[in-house]
Amino acid sequence: MSDAIQEWTETAKAKTEVAKAKAEKYKSSYSVDDNSIGNAKDCSIATCVSLLEAIDGVDNATYLKAVEKFREADWREIFIHMSSLRKKACSSSSSSDEEFQDFMMFLDQHEYLKDTKEVRVEEALAMFLIIIGHNVGIRLIADRFQHSLETVDRHFTLTLRAICRLGKELICHTNSPLPSHIVNNPKYFPWFEKCIGTIDGTHISAHVPVEKQVSYRGRKSIVTQNVLCACNFNMMLTFVYAGWEGTANDSRVFLDAITRSENKFPLPKEGEYYVVHSGFPCTVGFLPPFQGERYHLQEYHGRGRQPRGPKELFNYRHSSLRNVIERCFGVLKAWF
Repeated sequence: MSDAIQEWTETAKAKTEVAKAKAEKYKSSYSVDDNSIGNAKDCSIATCVSLLEAIDGVDNATYLKAVEKFREADWREIFIHMSSLRKKACSSSSSSDEEFQDFMMFLDQHEYLKDTKEVRVEEALAMFLIIIGHNVGIRLIADRFQHSLETVDRHFTLTLRAICRLGKELICHTNSPLPSHIVNNPKYFPWFEKCIGTIDGTHISAHVPVEKQVSYRGRKSIVTQNVLCACNFNMMLTFVYAGWEGTANDSRVFLDAITRSENKFPLPKEGEYYVVHSGFPCTVGFLPPFQGERYHLQEYHGRGRQPRGPKELFNYRHSSLRNVIERCFGVLKAWF
């Protein structure tokens, strides 16, 4: 592994040196002054590379990604006509990533987000991702992208609403078959053959007005919201219900989610069910463990602590199966 990392590092350094050598080759032929380039409307690769070279604080990875994007004529023209500050913001953000470009094009083509007079789609999305991904304030983004506080705030809200609309289409239940690690495992199959997923709640930090913070302040004295989620065994979320106060218990949030038709909760078909913990009500389509018996996996770890009796065996397998949503929460929270 270390040899592979070393080889990759050397390759990246070599590519960087080649790109910088090409830039040096053309530096004598092109001015890096924004005004002169804008007047000449020279959108060649060499000019863009020269401009990129003139920007301080651009790391090697960002440099290589930006050079790769200069293959596209539209991108070069956009880059040429940016101010120096916006060139730096654009180069240092994730806007050069292929995934970012695909995401931006998807939002634009499906009309989730459109250009405005002040801000293009890619810039609005870049500002949004930096705010939520790095937990920075609007004032810093306004300075970095050279927009007013009102413009940044308005476009953050527009982008957030667009992402929420997209989320309703992406986060949905699909009739996907059980994964092989369930079907081929006698620990679960055929005992949980009709299980379509699991449900649980998690606490997410929230920013709420001072007058409402009492009801949102949970057990650890942190202001949170209780978010109810459902997922399948491929670790894909199929339902998310956010907004409840941190002091609300899971069963209350759960009953509100499944009884209000506007929430569009993916109710199981006849014979199917979700596995849930003991805090949820035992009703058709939702299977909790036996109460009064050991349940959590750590209670079965160690010599002489194996399941005793059919109820404990059921609880052990139930807990192991339901653990998939805990892994989902762990992965999501690690990103932020």
